[in-house]
Amino acid sequence: MSGPKTDTQCGLAMLADILTFLRIPLTVLFCLSLAGGPDVLCSTLLFIIIIATDFFDGRAAKHSGTCTGYGEYFDCTADLIFIVSSCLVLALKGIMPLLMAAVVGLKFAEFILTSAAMSGTDIDLKLTPDRLGRYVAAAFYVLPLFAVYAWFLGEQLHSAVSAVCLILTVLAVLSSVLRCRTVWQKRRPPSAQPRDTPK
Repeated sequence: MSGPKTDTQCGLAMLADILTFLRIPLTVLFCLSLAGGPDVLCSTLLFIIIIATDFFDGRAAKHSGTCTGYGEYFDCTADLIFIVSSCLVLALKGIMPLLMAAVVGLKFAEFILTSAAMSGTDIDLKLTPDRLGRYVAAAFYVLPLFAVYAWFLGEQLHSAVSAVCLILTVLAVLSSVLRCRTVWQKRRPPSAQPRDTPK
């Protein structure tokens, strides 16, 4: 059983929560930067700050010794808000398919549900990422900025954004299928396990 947290650990834990929460107003600013057109400089700067908050909140939580399932859910939800909000704004501008926001939202929901299923009856449910899912999530994160640059460079690159969205959708579906298969194999009753037939 761990002892009481030091002042430094409490401060780092608070810092982690603040950095995670900051991604929500930063997301609003990022979306507003797209209102009048592709402001590449402002969008890039805000994107770098958002990425920095995502990186350092995890570091702060780790060093504070307060890495919990609920903290991971909060962090993941902040990421979802940024990606879905950005995709919706860019879809309304005609830069990417509107369906992409739904793909991201559904992938997030599947990730939460399958992580809960993999955690079993643990009180503090931990998110359980898979390797392909990590790559897809990272690509989701970068997708809004990629779309902004494509928007800035001209309509001829809009088809490239649609192609990237299609590839990410296929990869997201594949990741979800593999995760659901893992859950099914882990949670199916012993009676359903294949048995060796006697010779």
